Amino acid sequence: MNRRSRLLGLAAGVSLLLIAVGAGTAQADPVGAPSPRDLVGVGSDTTEAVMNPVSEVPFSGDGVKHLGSFNAVGSATINTGRAGCAAIARPNGSTAGRNALINSLNAGDNCIQYARSSSGPVTTTPALKWAEFAIDGVSYAVTPNSNIPRRLSRADVTAIYNCQGDPAWTPLIPQAGSGTRAFWLSFVGLTETTIPACVKDTVPAAGGGNTPVEEHDGRVLDNNRIVPFSIAQYISQVTQNQQDRHGQALLGVIDGTPPILLNSVVPGNRKVYNIIPDAQTGNALYQAAFIGPNSHVCRQSSIITQFGFGIDPTCGTLTP
Repeated sequence: MNRRSRLLGLAAGVSLLLIAVGAGTAQADPVGAPSPRDLVGVGSDTTEAVMNPVSEVPFSGDGVKHLGSFNAVGSATINTGRAGCAAIARPNGSTAGRNALINSLNAGDNCIQYARSSSGPVTTTPALKWAEFAIDGVSYAVTPNSNIPRRLSRADVTAIYNCQGDPAWTPLIPQAGSGTRAFWLSFVGLTETTIPACVKDTVPAAGGGNTPVEEHDGRVLDNNRIVPFSIAQYISQVTQNQQDRHGQALLGVIDGTPPILLNSVVPGNRKVYNIIPDAQTGNALYQAAFIGPNSHVCRQSSIITQFGFGIDPTCGTLTP
């Protein structure tokens, strides 16, 4: 069996597993009662697919849907529906979600209560806490007929992203503000200030000009392009659990470890988070939603694995 067949077989096997546990398409922006939700979140494209259905599960304590989750991409603006809240530009990515939360806190308008994030803690004012909830892995994606090998070492991937690969190859990274972008740059030994000229975050558009590389969208690939891709997102897309944007993308194998459903052992593994205000860590509703292993989010293990993420043994832990 060739490598493509093995990868397609993996996707098919995952699809059957998800059907067995009751797979369903991820809900988009929150709809239905109650409206608005008590805790509304924005941000990461990576985790929206899992946090959307988690937010549609009523809390076990009172049977109410307290969480709401807005997609990273959609209409140009969103309004979380609270009295006095104006429409804002839709936050696309972990950084944009975090900044929207900070802006809301600074304004004191209580329009946004948490942010989804696939990147880890940074120092902010006002202070925030990152609540762990799952494990993801990040590999690279190429086309089936790519000139870039589908088996590479981490050193090989790093070399490509440091312009030491074939000059015909184009390494891509997602749009600014993406948590996957921040993670991948760190994975290949780069920072925002050291991105070399060969690394691009836009691709030529069909009608002229350039279009940003949206994270986890394999349709930007051609046979000489390589892009980081969340393993959880890939599994969720190819099994039709959410909008399928993977195109012809196939995940690469780094250091001989294939991307798998419970992917905590892949070389590019990372924790994913929900960011909450530090000042609210004593709030009973935030505690019930995010904090500790018995919190609402951590109790949704079947949804977490259904959407391709691994179980975090320290789910509900707050950092820093």
